[in-house]
Amino acid sequence: MTESAKPGTGEVRVFTLDDFCRPAPPVKPRREYAHYLPLSSAYRAVYSVLTVNLSWLDAALAGSHVWCGTKENRVPGPTVNPAKYQNAVSILEAGQPIFMPCLDFQRGRTGIQDGRHRLYALLDAGYTHSPVIMRHEYVPMIATLCESGEEKPA
Repeated sequence: MTESAKPGTGEVRVFTLDDFCRPAPPVKPRREYAHYLPLSSAYRAVYSVLTVNLSWLDAALAGSHVWCGTKENRVPGPTVNPAKYQNAVSILEAGQPIFMPCLDFQRGRTGIQDGRHRLYALLDAGYTHSPVIMRHEYVPMIATLCESGEEKPA
């Protein structure tokens, strides 16, 4: 706590830490799409499943030449195929099952192996979390995109 005199009044104002800190942004309520196709036993032998925070994933993918988390900045061709995106949107709107997106980790960065348009559709629809698959060896790195308690493979 700090004190400061108001000029010319003789009054003393008491400052607290809250006077110097911005309030935390509001936390979006958790939203997770409910309809994913299960992994086959052959896939489970090679891949793990984690549920990631999509805003953390978006931040981890920033700077990638194939990713653009902001819908307004997506360019047909380099960052989005409009037909694939619209197909993903239609599937989500119909509540049909989708494959889990697949992430990888190369040269110190998280990347998308498969499912970029599904991730765009999920983000644009307001979903906050999604299960993703990755090779078992990438779990420690991809787990950094999971909230506490969710960093263990399912």
